[in-house]
Formats: sequence, C-alpha cells, structure tokens
Amino acid sequence: MPAEAIDGEALRRAVIAAAGDARVRAMLETAEVAAVAAGAHWEASHGAVHGYAVSVGLCAEDLATLDASPAMRDLLERGFAMAMASAPDRSMTSLATRWNRRGTAHGGSYREVARSSDAVTLDEALRRYGEVAGWSSLPTDLQVEEHRGGVRVRTAAPLDRAAQRLIEAALASLLGAGRTVSWSIG
Repeated sequence: MPAEAIDGEALRRAVIAAAGDARVRAMLETAEVAAVAAGAHWEASHGAVHGYAVSVGLCAEDLATLDASPAMRDLLERGFAMAMASAPDRSMTSLATRWNRRGTAHGGSYREVARSSDAVTLDEALRRYGEVAGWSSLPTDLQVEEHRGGVRVRTAAPLDRAAQRLIEAALASLLGAGRTVSWSIG
C-alpha cells in the first residue's frame, strides 16, 4: 500500500502544539512545511511503516539561528520526528531546511501572514542571516545574485578569505549546497 500524503500545514501545527521550546514554536509560526514519501518502507512489529522526507522553509534569520545552534536544530528535528511518529505507519527519514523566500511577517493567522509576507531578495536575506550570526559587518556595496545555477558575489574591494567562507556557508544554508559561488571586484 502506498504512503499517504501528509498535509504540511497540519504537520507544522502539530509540531507547534507539541513543542516544549518557545523558540521552536516561534520559528515555525511562518514556516512552510512539506512532507513527501521518501520511498523507504519497512515492516515493524505492528505492521508496515512508510518513511517521509520533511522540508521546512524558514526565513534567513531562523536559518542563521539553526546553523549557530546544533541544539536548536536537534529540537526542531525531534519535534518533527515525534509528530510524524504519532501515526504508527509513518516515520521521518530526513529533515531538510531551506530558505523561505517570502521572509517573515508577524501578526495574524498563518495564512494571513503567508499572504502579507513580502519576497526577500538574496542580498537582504544574506544581510539578515549575518546580523543574527553576529557578523561584524558586511560591506555596504556587497551585491549577491543568482546567476546560471550559481551565485555571483560582487564587492568594490576584495574580501579576506575568512569573510568569503562565512558568506559561502550562509549562501549554502540559504540556497542549498552545491551552488558555485563566483567572486568579482568592481
């Protein structure tokens, strides 16, 4: 029997309701959640179990918080694993986080917030990520854009390698690993 579809919104609400940590609840208030069959299934003592891959879209600030705090990521993962396991025939096989390009807005119900949230540019997302991560400053002339499957970063003056690594790690968190980052001066 194929795995049933999981309603991402219902899953998000279940994790919020069960989360013991206020930071996790706040993080999930504007998150986008999807759960898809992962193609994994096995027999347990109580019957067949189907595995699901869960994806959580978060604002740049929340991604920076997760990247800085493995304990926070563990709490988020535990919340989703427990919510998925509330049904005996399903289990979470993976949890991926991604950038929710809508950014974040506060006030009102989830659906009202989703409709009122403005799209956030990659430049702005990187700046928000950096603020939460505690970067001393990004150059004001920094320009970041997606280009042909990769990312182009442009500055007026060269950045040292340590600053470049911080930016590359943040871009990997926002856009996913495997994107080529090219640097240019001018």
